[in-house]
Amino acid sequence: MELGDLWQLLVRSITTVFFLWVFMVLIGRRLMGELSVFDFVIAITIGNIAGADLPDLSIPHIPTLISIILLGGILRLTNIGIMHSPWLNRMVTFSPTVVIQEGVILKDNLKKLMLRVDDVLPMLRKQGIFNLNEIDSAVLEPTGNLSVKKKCQFDTTTKKDLNISTVSTKINSGFPLVIVLDGTVEDKSLKLIGKSENWLKTELEVYGVTDISKVFLAVLNSDGSWYITQNTSTDELPNINVKI
Repeated sequence: MELGDLWQLLVRSITTVFFLWVFMVLIGRRLMGELSVFDFVIAITIGNIAGADLPDLSIPHIPTLISIILLGGILRLTNIGIMHSPWLNRMVTFSPTVVIQEGVILKDNLKKLMLRVDDVLPMLRKQGIFNLNEIDSAVLEPTGNLSVKKKCQFDTTTKKDLNISTVSTKINSGFPLVIVLDGTVEDKSLKLIGKSENWLKTELEVYGVTDISKVFLAVLNSDGSWYITQNTSTDELPNINVKI
């Protein structure tokens, strides 16, 4: 590579970084986790354009810079329009979606979002929520973050106040286990706690559940209590404590 090519690469790098900085100014002071889907698509497109231009000196540099500015301008105008037009906001961004309401996981809403229960549980654990019985409601925001409201007794009191032991039980080393998911028994979970499917059927009969296929989600918590929701109804089954 000749010296002239190195200088050209240097100039391209400096101008590209400057125009990318201008783009970041246009979208406002937002973190990557706060970007909407539309923002993210534009950012990815600009990144691809800039990445293809830098190492290939045969690509004209000026059109690349113009493209960055145009896409940044489109994004800026769109965001301004979103602030003044609810219709445009619905078209460009996703609306917040309730995934848990009054302690019940809304299966239909998860399907609309193309999410599984296994996708929601890690989001809850990131917020320090390991027991589904603590949740009153949860909303998936347009940014992909999960906003959770705990039930009053769990939101304003501590484990000590509730007389809940913090020592892990022999069941699952302190972590809730999904025992039934969408009508299917999780055999690995049963093996982990050393229980059989007959034991599971006996426990579910306490709820009046004789057909496991009717259970959407059954989670065994670390304190031995159950969280169970039906597969064909939005009504939550009562919670009980299982004595091990």
